[in-house]
Order: sequence, then C-alpha cells, then structure tokens
Amino acid sequence: MTDRDPFVCAADRLLREVAEDLRATGLACELAGDVLAWRYGDGTRATLIRQAAVRQIWLADGVLAWYFDWCPDLGEWSDGRAGSLLRDVLAARMHARRTVHGSAG
Repeated sequence: MTDRDPFVCAADRLLREVAEDLRATGLACELAGDVLAWRYGDGTRATLIRQAAVRQIWLADGVLAWYFDWCPDLGEWSDGRAGSLLRDVLAARMHARRTVHGSAG
C-alpha cells in the first residue's frame, strides 16, 4: 500500500474544511474535484483551486488573487509573496464581505 502525497492530502482536507465552514456561515458552495466555488451575498464569486502541477492552492476572490504553498513545518498554506496564511486571508475576506454588506453582527 502506498502513502498518498502529503500535498494532495492537505489540499483535499483544506477544500473539504473550507466548504464546511462556508456552509456553516450560510453560504452555498460547490466542491467539484479540485475546485471549490461560492458566491457572496452581493453576487461576487470566489474560487479556491488545487493546482497540482505547481503544488499550490489558488484563491480568487472578486478581482483579487493569491497563490499559497503548503508548508508542512507550519501545517499551513502560506502565500510566499506576502507571507499571509490562507486561513487568515479567507477569514479577512469573509469579515470584509459581512462588514461591507451590513451583515456584521
């Protein structure tokens, strides 16, 4: 029996967890293969994509985009350009959408 690639395991786990988190906030999302897509209340589309060829997770949110590498030492996805962690970027984007569109509580 062979072990699964740690990148693939981490990426699959991330996509499932983010889908669960989105649903818990009331946002509908669709996970199909390597792509998780959702729309915010204002209609803006966001997509999280596993890019196996470059071993990254890509996040597109409206007109913004980030590229995250798996950092096994941290157990996190990190944007090498800015040093941002994917979970922090997602949390900030979700908070900004709730605040801007009057759903903050």
